[in-house]
Amino acid sequence: MANQTETVKETSVFIVGGGPVGLAMALLLSRFGIDSVVAEKSPTTTNHPKSRGCLTRTMELFRQWGVEAAIRARGLPEHADVFAFVESVAGKEYGRTRPEPDLGQSPAWKSIVAQDAVEEELLKAIQAMGRARVLFSTEAGSLADDPGRVSVKTRSLKTGEESTWRARYLIAADGAGSPIRRAAGIDMVGPAVLAVMANEYWRGDLSRFETARRTTAFFITSKEPGTLPSTILNTNGRDRWLTLFSLGAEETARPQDDRQLVEFIRRQTGVADLGVGLISRSVWRMSRQVASEFKRGRVFLVGDSAHRFPPTGGFGLNTGVQDAHNLAWKIAFVMRGWAPESLLDT
Repeated sequence: MANQTETVKETSVFIVGGGPVGLAMALLLSRFGIDSVVAEKSPTTTNHPKSRGCLTRTMELFRQWGVEAAIRARGLPEHADVFAFVESVAGKEYGRTRPEPDLGQSPAWKSIVAQDAVEEELLKAIQAMGRARVLFSTEAGSLADDPGRVSVKTRSLKTGEESTWRARYLIAADGAGSPIRRAAGIDMVGPAVLAVMANEYWRGDLSRFETARRTTAFFITSKEPGTLPSTILNTNGRDRWLTLFSLGAEETARPQDDRQLVEFIRRQTGVADLGVGLISRSVWRMSRQVASEFKRGRVFLVGDSAHRFPPTGGFGLNTGVQDAHNLAWKIAFVMRGWAPESLLDT
């Protein structure tokens, strides 16, 4: 029962997590005429690029939803899906891969575009439709089953206000650590940690280099003794970059503080006087896991809450968007009485 400081609210579908998968779910449900609420604990869409590529099937879906052009416009140019093996960005290049050939298999070819841009464009589309509510700075907590409904408690991280939401279905799009998955009692199968990685997001103008616009990633092997191998990932071809390296090798020197990191980035780029502005620093765990089940009662798992991939191939965001695409039409058919509840077991 809600206490005196709580309010009880209703929606058809409650979505926990406002990343690309949760937003895709809300957009799809809106297109089916189904209202939903998204609770996202962050104050805005992500300010970190995270995933940086939408594969062909994902772009086909974005085309159906009317957001393909806006998302593609914020990505790298066509044929930029190239990896370069270098001493530094400005230094010797040992070799590079070729772009995947576009043989006309689809009218919506893949796009090298960062996750922050994808989220912003999905949110714009949701807001334009006006059927879903996205509650930022809102944390979702305990679950409870009611007859024909599921309840979830939320708390505003700005005001402390607590609410109880009742919905017909609850979608856990709340990431790899998924509190909703744990609350539902669903286990993950597979190794939780394959490697521990540092992801350093920074600003620095590399537009002077012709390769900056046409290279997805620079794999860097420096000739300097004691310098760890690392990668620079491209987000916009100009001035926003991700430096990535493993934290697993204790004997390898790695930057500890901001000053050391800036010097390390300058060595990566080969530009000794590069102006570097650090945007954010994070540590994440590379995993290979899948949930033992994707549905329990009225709770469904989508995206990283259901499956966790190493980043090779860029399958995290892409499989998550397709989770939403697979589930939304089934919910819509059941809610409209066009299919039995058992459809959702698929």
